[in-house]
Amino acid sequence: MGGSFLLKVLIFVVLIISVVMHELSHGAVADANGDPTPRLAGRLTWNPLAHLDPLGTLFMIMIIFTPIPFIGWAKPVPINPTYFRDYRKGMISTALAGPFANFSLLVLCMGILYFMYIFQVSPKSLVAGMLGIGVLINFVLMFFNLLPIPPLDGSKVLLQFLPWKQQTAFLKVESFGFIILIALLFTGVLGTLLMWAFTGLSWATLHLFGPDFANYVVQTQMLLQKR
Repeated sequence: MGGSFLLKVLIFVVLIISVVMHELSHGAVADANGDPTPRLAGRLTWNPLAHLDPLGTLFMIMIIFTPIPFIGWAKPVPINPTYFRDYRKGMISTALAGPFANFSLLVLCMGILYFMYIFQVSPKSLVAGMLGIGVLINFVLMFFNLLPIPPLDGSKVLLQFLPWKQQTAFLKVESFGFIILIALLFTGVLGTLLMWAFTGLSWATLHLFGPDFANYVVQTQMLLQKR
């Protein structure tokens, strides 16, 4: 029981690091595009307290420590796109910054795991387990936030490619976005989409690095079965 609790704490730590990186990246790219709003709001920091929403963090804890499915969230980074030197480019790059940050963490975790695999470090070690969990968490965050459902990052990117009338109609959906996400979660649609995405990740790992490394990565994630 103690080991299971420690594992859940480690998962929570990896999740917080990944979420903070996601939000910090949004703010940093907005700032790079000319918008000082995230910097003035104190969001260009690694301090988790600046990024975490109390209720959203509680839901993250419930995701990990209870068998009931929830959706957690952090505080949205405030931006003022009127400051952007190029509005469309600024909106797209700022929206994609969060998912790209999670993709970068995924690649980092996978890269370290590859070196551990080469040097025959046990996939059952604590470090390997945390890295395997990091791969899963950052893949989920990246995939989830790229869904074109308001207010997720994917919807902000899609919005920039829609004609004006369609943009207005799409924005009206935003007030129902959370309800749509909850419906997708409890109907199993979101879980099915994630399983398809994981299949794609497994396929890519298998074909890029071979079956032995793909199996090594799977073994690092076996700790999750002890939850």
